[in-house]
Amino acid sequence: MTRAIGGLCSAIVAASIVSVAAGAQASGESADSAFVRAQRLVAAGHGDQGRAIVAQKLAAAPPGSARYAEALYWRAALAVTAAEAERDLRRVVVEFPLSSWTDDALMRLAQLELARGERTSALLHLERIALEHPASAAHARASYTAARLLLEMNELARGCGKLGDADARAGVGDAGLREQIAVLRKKCG
Repeated sequence: MTRAIGGLCSAIVAASIVSVAAGAQASGESADSAFVRAQRLVAAGHGDQGRAIVAQKLAAAPPGSARYAEALYWRAALAVTAAEAERDLRRVVVEFPLSSWTDDALMRLAQLELARGERTSALLHLERIALEHPASAAHARASYTAARLLLEMNELARGCGKLGDADARAGVGDAGLREQIAVLRKKCG
């Protein structure tokens, strides 16, 4: 069972990377082409080759630099196991709290914790996105996920408040999230 959960956690983290690259491009940032190439290799079943590219970028980046934080994030995103991913995501969050990758790292940590059933830890990471990264593209999704968790935990007032935050933060083009918010809003009356 632990192996199945680890595989699920890795799949959750890896599957979300495409949206990270797309989000970076949409916000005007350009995702490093080496990391995009590495992600494509991993997705195509050439994980060792993709991870080798990331390892080279990490080794070449000056420790403590923004490039190092980005390479560390991508190593987590393309990790073989959930434990490896979590280790590097935690490093991004702790060692690089002002990095542009920290909000995504918090979101991925929350997803890993949700896959393990650790709701309280996941909720703390989701709430940190709203508090520490209010302009983040991940803010709306984090608020929605936090609302869903709170409503499942029968914390109606807090859950509905988070749902309102998610609705206010959801982008015009994010129809899927807006639909999910509308469905969940029915629980708020």
